[in-house]
Amino acid sequence: MGSNKQLPTLKWGIIGTGLISTWFVRDILLNREDAKGIHEIHAIGSSNELKGNDFVNKFDKLQRNRPFIGSYDEVYARQDVDIIYIGLPHVFHKEQALKAIDQGKHVLVEKPATINAKDFEVLIKAAKSKNVFLMEGVWVRFKPIILELQHLIMKEKIIGDVYRMFADFGIDKKLDNLSDNSRLKNANLGAGSLLDIGIYPLTYARLFLDERLGDNHKKFDVVGLQTLRNNIDSMSSAVLKYEDGKQAIITSTMYNNSQENFVKIDGELGSIEIGGIGGSMPTKYKITFKNKESKPIEKEFPSQGDYGLGFQYEADAIAEDISQGKIQNDLLPLDESLLILRTLDEIRRQGGLIYPQET
Repeated sequence: MGSNKQLPTLKWGIIGTGLISTWFVRDILLNREDAKGIHEIHAIGSSNELKGNDFVNKFDKLQRNRPFIGSYDEVYARQDVDIIYIGLPHVFHKEQALKAIDQGKHVLVEKPATINAKDFEVLIKAAKSKNVFLMEGVWVRFKPIILELQHLIMKEKIIGDVYRMFADFGIDKKLDNLSDNSRLKNANLGAGSLLDIGIYPLTYARLFLDERLGDNHKKFDVVGLQTLRNNIDSMSSAVLKYEDGKQAIITSTMYNNSQENFVKIDGELGSIEIGGIGGSMPTKYKITFKNKESKPIEKEFPSQGDYGLGFQYEADAIAEDISQGKIQNDLLPLDESLLILRTLDEIRRQGGLIYPQET
């Protein structure tokens, strides 16, 4: 890492010790020349001490001081913690985020921030009343590849006016082999493809078809379909039609893995395909032009290993925001997350999926 004298520092409390929290912590502790913030893990909230210690052992070589391990409430009460990262199953997000906010902590809550828009409105109101930072952890929005593509599409108009796009995210979860209590299968835990992974295709539709965020968005209609099994959606599909005629077809499934290229954007001058490790981890793009004299443009971005998966970019953005006294982020303002959740609500309304917490 280069000189860090001017870099803002965040002291994190991590709630949850699962895979997503592991990825997040490893990424933000990477020694990076391009770092825009310094991140320290000060406390781990775990359901038991053994899980907490196992979690810390995965990254203890990346940090000099071993963090405190305790209950969620103990983490929220600590004076050496600035911000809470919540990496629990999404049905627990609202309750735990409210507890953290009540203790005056800034909060980054994994996507989806809550199971519906109504619950997120409660979080927004609470965060504003305490004047603390709140953001949904849609990490893909901050990745260099996505920011570059937005610039190429929206500013440079590299494929002209965009008129449609396709986005898919599928992971073969082998549902038949899972316990009924699995986070991926249990409706009481908010299981289903739409909230777990379908939020990414919807995010791509928002990123590449509309420059305007949140309450300023271009109006669109949505038609949604879901295949329900064991009271969750094993597959979901939706079509978004914007008032200017642009369309997005978005799909998610828990039966099959996505193709290597999982986003295709069509414009008047050509098309862009985005691919990578999975629907949440874009690492490359290819631009193909209708004019055959124009050579295709291909670019691949480093990922994994020393480069991390990409969680560090959202963490750096938050560090900069908080150092400037902001309580929300410009790339992902609270009303944009609320718009996404309202759209997911509408797809579920049409698809017939109601979670037990909503009855």
